[in-house]
This record gives sequence, C-alpha cells and structure tokens, in this order.
Amino acid sequence: MPETRFGNTKITYKVVRSDKRKTVGLAVDPKEGVIVTAPDGVEEEELKTVVKDRAGWILEKMELLREIKEPALTKEFMSGEKLQYLGRRYMLKIDEADIDNPDVTLKYGKFFITIPKDTSERRKTVRNALLEWYYDHALDKLKERVKRYADKVGVEPNSVKVKHQQKRWGSCTKDKDLLFNWRIIMAPMSIVDYVVVHELCHLKEKNHTDAFWRSVKSVIPDHEERKEWLRVNGPLLVF
Repeated sequence: MPETRFGNTKITYKVVRSDKRKTVGLAVDPKEGVIVTAPDGVEEEELKTVVKDRAGWILEKMELLREIKEPALTKEFMSGEKLQYLGRRYMLKIDEADIDNPDVTLKYGKFFITIPKDTSERRKTVRNALLEWYYDHALDKLKERVKRYADKVGVEPNSVKVKHQQKRWGSCTKDKDLLFNWRIIMAPMSIVDYVVVHELCHLKEKNHTDAFWRSVKSVIPDHEERKEWLRVNGPLLVF
C-alpha cells in the first residue's frame, strides 16, 4: 500500500479509483484505515500530496477512532462514560438528589444528570432522561440550521421533526415535512449542515439526479467529503 510521512509518523493509505468521481476524497475507516477515493487518471504523486496536505486531519481522526475503538452496541449510562454531541465527546456525571424528575445539563465539558434518590431502574431512568435531552436539542438545532439554509436552497419546508430512523439520517414527505434522525446531532456541525442541505434539496429534486447534486454542491461545495465522513463514521454515532 502507498504511504507518506508527516513528521515522524508514517501514514499508509488505500487508493480506490472510480470513473464516476470528479474530485479526490479522503476518509478514515475504523477497519480499513485511510482511504483515498480518486478519479481515474490522477497521478499517484498527486494523491500522495493530498494525503500529506491533510495529514493533520487524518491523524486527528485516527486518534479519535483509537479512543472510540469498536462502538458498543449498548451503553451502561454510568458516571465516567462518554457521550457524543456535535462532534465532541462529553463525560457523563450522575448524581442523586431529593427531586421528582431527572435533570440534565451540559456544562463545563460534561453531561451532568441528577436523578431521584432510590431510583429502582437507574440505567433506564438515566437513558430516558438523556434521550429526551437529545431529542429536544436536536429539534432546536435542526430547526435553526434549516432556517439558515432554506433561503440558500430556495425552498420553504412545511415543518421540521426529529424521530428515530434505523437507516436514514433524514427524509422528506410529499407535504414538505423534513424528518431527521435525532442521532445526527452527535455528528460535527458540518455534517449536520450537510444532512440538512441534502434534505432541503430533495424538496426541489426528489431523486439523486445530476440537478440534485448540483443544488447540494452550490451550498456545500465539499459535500462529497462530508457524505463520505458520514458513511464511515455514522456507525459510531451510537446511543
């Protein structure tokens, strides 16, 4: 496999070529490592230069994957565990108090959650409280981003909703309702924006036609890189 160096660090990468690609893309896959996707005809030296220029970003993603390792299928929802929100990982701190309902706050780089004393189903209580917090904040943030980009795309959605979607990050209805997977709020804001613009553009073009992708690109020029990030890192956005 080809490689390059960044300081004392060697970066090995895999090249995947396609005659359908028009630009060079980079991704860091949990299993396959660094992947460079490139159009046919791009010289190897040019690809090596791209990797070297993005070495800082690559090493940052590799370090994040080393920290996350394999995503857990279920979380324990205990103090010390880390949860993702807008591309960052925040430690969970759980306390008990004489209160009737759980309280969740994100501050000082941590999720602080206070639950009623003598809670019988502690894990379920913590999880449900956090889930409600995520849903509320996802809805607020997504409404904000839809409002920001709707004029740029040239559409006016009817409503914005969040829900649990097993496979999709977003979808839209014939009534112009935008539906988003609440888990997207765990991704960096740049990825949230890509998903928002993607669905807004579907209000103009139902299918993934050339016209659709031109609309996306007009607002998100690096949409291919963001799409690839979501393909690779989406499975890590677990709860």
